[in-house]
Amino acid sequence: MFELDYIKNQDAYDKKIQDSVDMIELDESFKEVYMEHIERNYQLFESIYIYYTAVTDFLADVGDGKYIEFTMETTLQEPEGKRLIIECLYQYGVMLLLLDRMIPSLARERYLTCYIRYSGSSQSQYTNKVAKLIKATGFHFNRLTQVETLPEKYPAQYFSRFKVNTKLVETLLNTMKDDDIYDMIPVYANLPQHRSTALSKQASIIFTLLPFVHLILDHQESKMREICDKHFNDNWVCPIYGGQLADLQLYWASFPAARTALLNNIKGDMVAKSAQFHMKEVRRVTKRLSKYIIDGQLQEQEALDNVKELM
Repeated sequence: MFELDYIKNQDAYDKKIQDSVDMIELDESFKEVYMEHIERNYQLFESIYIYYTAVTDFLADVGDGKYIEFTMETTLQEPEGKRLIIECLYQYGVMLLLLDRMIPSLARERYLTCYIRYSGSSQSQYTNKVAKLIKATGFHFNRLTQVETLPEKYPAQYFSRFKVNTKLVETLLNTMKDDDIYDMIPVYANLPQHRSTALSKQASIIFTLLPFVHLILDHQESKMREICDKHFNDNWVCPIYGGQLADLQLYWASFPAARTALLNNIKGDMVAKSAQFHMKEVRRVTKRLSKYIIDGQLQEQEALDNVKELM
């Protein structure tokens, strides 16, 4: 199994295998056993690139006015349209982050080179683009200890491998900075102590989109201060997707404006105050729920009769 260097020196590597009978037999046996697994992983990588092209083409068409009834301006004025545009780019960012976290770069490169070697003339037309997408970023994630090692300016350099409309992304970030796009704050009775919880989904999207416009992370301290005060006032570990978390202090450590804005909210007295508040709330809620959490009592009708109290 070879890394991406195989693509540049394909003949030399193939010659080494062909010169040894044992290596030929081992190579054929490996292909027979693992080809289905290799193809499945390659299809995953390729699907991410195809999704990227589909989204960028769609956004370009909307921006160019190819849809008579919709322009980018009118789409962003509609709540559903606004969320659609935002979530299209958010999903792409999530795919990139999870790809780098869940499949180590060494494994990605070896899957790709195996696919190229064993597919021959039937290989996909996107292999060069996929190679650019999956090559090593310098990021390492230890699944056992959950420890992450990040290179400088990660994931901004990783996200810049394929271009997106940065002006559009900045517009979307400004929208989320100023608005509650999912209308969640009223659900939490507009209580300031629950604002971070109400905006947590929006905060995850902002965290994911910011690397596409890293100049904000690097230089726009006032904008980052607004973002942090609203979305990350007491929320410093951000969910990415499906239970995967990101420590903002770690991810923003190499971005001056973002680091300064975040650290303004992470002070000893503020952390202690937040911890005391949530500890008190947990005790209060636990006490109120204790009369319902009795073996055999919390049936469907009981839950419906006391839904307001339980919620």
